[in-house]
Amino acid sequence: MRLVLIKFWRQRLEIMLFNSIAFICVFLPVIFILYYLLPGKIKDIALVAGGAVFFAWGAPVNLVVLAFFILFNYAVGIQMEGYMRRRRSTEQLFAGSILINIIVYVFFAFIGQRVGFISEVPVGIGICILQVLSYLIEIHRGNVKAQKSILDFAVYIAMFPLFLAGPVVKYPQIRKELKTRKLSWAKAGEGIALFVCGFAKKVIIADYLADSFTKIMSLKAGELSVFGAWLGCAIFMFQIYFAFSGYCDMAVGLCRMLGFDVKKNFRYPYVARNITTFVRRFNSSVFAWFWDYICEPLWGGWLGTLVSGILMGLWYAGMWKNAPWQVTVTGGLLWGIYLAFWQIVERYALPFLKRLPPVLGQIYTWFFTALGWVFFFGKTPAASFGYLKVMFGFGGGDVVGIMGRYLFLGNVFVLVVAFLASTPLPNLIWKKILVFGKKDKKEKNKKRLERGRSAVFVFVAAIVILCLVNVTGAGRTFFKETVKDTQAKLDTVLGRRDVNGVYRGKNQYLLADINKLDEKKVQENVDAITALAEDYSDVPMYMALIPDAANVWADKLPSYAPVEDQTVQIAQIQSMLGDSVNWIDAQGVLNANKDKEIYYHTDSRWTTLGASLVWQQIASDLGLDTSKAPALKPYVVTGDFSGNLSRTSGFESGYREPIYAYLTENASDNTQMVASYESEGIKTAELYDRTKLDEPDAYEVFLGGDYDKIDIRTTADSTDRLLLVKDSFADCMIPFLIPYYREIIVVDADYYQKHVSDLLDKNKITSVLFLYDCNHFVQDDKLSSILTTDKAE
Repeated sequence: MRLVLIKFWRQRLEIMLFNSIAFICVFLPVIFILYYLLPGKIKDIALVAGGAVFFAWGAPVNLVVLAFFILFNYAVGIQMEGYMRRRRSTEQLFAGSILINIIVYVFFAFIGQRVGFISEVPVGIGICILQVLSYLIEIHRGNVKAQKSILDFAVYIAMFPLFLAGPVVKYPQIRKELKTRKLSWAKAGEGIALFVCGFAKKVIIADYLADSFTKIMSLKAGELSVFGAWLGCAIFMFQIYFAFSGYCDMAVGLCRMLGFDVKKNFRYPYVARNITTFVRRFNSSVFAWFWDYICEPLWGGWLGTLVSGILMGLWYAGMWKNAPWQVTVTGGLLWGIYLAFWQIVERYALPFLKRLPPVLGQIYTWFFTALGWVFFFGKTPAASFGYLKVMFGFGGGDVVGIMGRYLFLGNVFVLVVAFLASTPLPNLIWKKILVFGKKDKKEKNKKRLERGRSAVFVFVAAIVILCLVNVTGAGRTFFKETVKDTQAKLDTVLGRRDVNGVYRGKNQYLLADINKLDEKKVQENVDAITALAEDYSDVPMYMALIPDAANVWADKLPSYAPVEDQTVQIAQIQSMLGDSVNWIDAQGVLNANKDKEIYYHTDSRWTTLGASLVWQQIASDLGLDTSKAPALKPYVVTGDFSGNLSRTSGFESGYREPIYAYLTENASDNTQMVASYESEGIKTAELYDRTKLDEPDAYEVFLGGDYDKIDIRTTADSTDRLLLVKDSFADCMIPFLIPYYREIIVVDADYYQKHVSDLLDKNKITSVLFLYDCNHFVQDDKLSSILTTDKAE
């Protein structure tokens, strides 16, 4: 039970983001209900409690860090103010407290998780350390007095909206609002608008681009083209901007709803005319912090710029998760030094940049910030410099490349939208809409109040509906499917042509991506098959490897879709098997019938028609006499099938297609049979389970789905016994086999736990057929284990 609870808690951690259901449907309603209903200072208690829960979400030990930042620095602030007349004591206390805070931060941000002391880096520790240091520095400078109320100080440190990405709020900016902030409909409405805007930035643009960037970074050496490398930089530039600015907009919106006037954090950095301006506009509150507290005290010269750049890079590195500390530190350092270098160069060597036409200045900024981002996302310095080599044509790859073309077509619209959204244009249009025809200040305030009330009503109603929907399991399922469908439709509108390894092909076809061949796994499977064939040389063995729709119907793929060459994979596997098994050319059969409906529109598996065509080839290769078998006719068992590709991707969720079963016209012509499901302990005289037609995967109507072992005994006029080792592709083919075998033992390696040698020995098997989908076979890690014989061991 303890392990279950720990696993549950950690799973919750992964989804505690502003755009998660956990935050919107649980955390946010609870906090705001308490905050708005509770009186006076009790509001602040609720706010601090919420911050503590958010900070320690998934790792309660992190609460100790937050408690330390609050209690230790509150006491230090009081003590420093008491020492103001004793200069030396004040300096010692100030320096010591700064050092202790930094040590705590460095340990929990860079070391604690790596050595196993904590399970997760506290989500807001980067923001907390800057705000804590701001508080101590301002007291030391004499700009503010120490906060006497520990509750007010706790509100400043534990403000949960700021934890994910800021903005960083310096203590003087919020000191008065800790006591005098006011709630209003207008401010709440503005906050909701900002939250929704940030939500859209993160979910629609940043997440869309992040998926494409992941594809680029997953390419092996030599696969990345020059164009693809530059495209990757462009995608990352906008992805990181909209992710950061989206979270910050949501944070500012939440603060407004809580009554705090926190300034926006990103001031259109990509329209800057030089790197210096870019740095000041990108996450401007962070730059302002390092400028005011690091750079300016060092006389604002090149040394201050360099030191602040290094420290700012390290601070960003501390926000990275799930990466070795060497990677985060070196990446952050290189990026910070790079930006500092250009600021110094621009100040002392390139003053003429200020006089460049705006367009040329912006092109200059885009070019050199793109190069800088390579250091940020490169896993190691070597990887970063290797990526830069590719960008300038020294990486040995193509100039454009298939992946470059494909990702460009899938992202060009979003990149254009992202570019326009990163300029002041949308904000100018929005302001024009809001203030059109309202020149009177009193009238403007009245409209702001009305808009605020409407926004609050809609926002609250939306959250209530979401909460009600998520109360029941059916509601959660419905909500998840609706979200997936909506996201898929949105992705389609934005230009995406693949989701979760599913391509949105032509003519309403969904096509599963072709898996890369795992050399180790395939070799293990081939060796096991070869060894089995040698041990049972008197039992003929056959292999039918079924190509996927993306191979046979490559013409239905989106233009330039970068799929693996499955024809090469099949040829390689056939060569590796050699003469150990009899090869059945399923690919040739399907290619010869590619004009027919041999695969489903919405499922990764073939249709019964495809199976029947390959079956004819199998029967011929096995030497079966098909002339005596009764003629079969296809019958529709359902016309409402939506397959696994539709569920996986969300594409074409409304498309429905038929499933056919091949049956004899006269029931008296059927060969009688009994199928025994060993693990279920049941027997049936049917190979079709019609109850499955009402379940999400109606394809399970064949055999009732996947089982470890099915023993089928028949009344066929034959003494032959077949061992069929298969995946789900074989399910709809098995009915074709019934008239030719006295016994058919069906084994699925994904579920079977024993050795097939036992079956070969005990059941007098006369032939073995391996029937696998190639996409499954090239990644399968179960088959070899059930083929290992006692003799081989």
